[in-house]
Amino acid sequence: MANNKRTANDTRCRTPATNFVERGDDYGLEIEMPGVDRANIEINVQGRELEIVAEKTVVPNEWRPVARETVHCVYRRAFTLGDEIDRDAIAARYENGVLYLTLPKSKAILPKKIEIA
Repeated sequence: MANNKRTANDTRCRTPATNFVERGDDYGLEIEMPGVDRANIEINVQGRELEIVAEKTVVPNEWRPVARETVHCVYRRAFTLGDEIDRDAIAARYENGVLYLTLPKSKAILPKKIEIA
């Protein structure tokens, strides 16, 4: 086997591929993070910033790699949220290597029907 120069401590930071979508009263983010365990994903909102950080480990610690083409990596992505997002109602789910975030539109920007008195 070829001698691979990557070490067990080799870490890469990656910006995950992301789709920004809209459906009815919500916006959404679809963030691809294959190989990441759900427990290694952090989602934080502070002020107007939404930050997603996830860590992917490739080989259990008790294994000694013979050859390595993948590396331990950290996915990191940050978004600035506008006033049209209801920050308190953001929801997330993780399925098949994709993180789905639902970003509900603020009630203040949704169409409103005014009744005539």
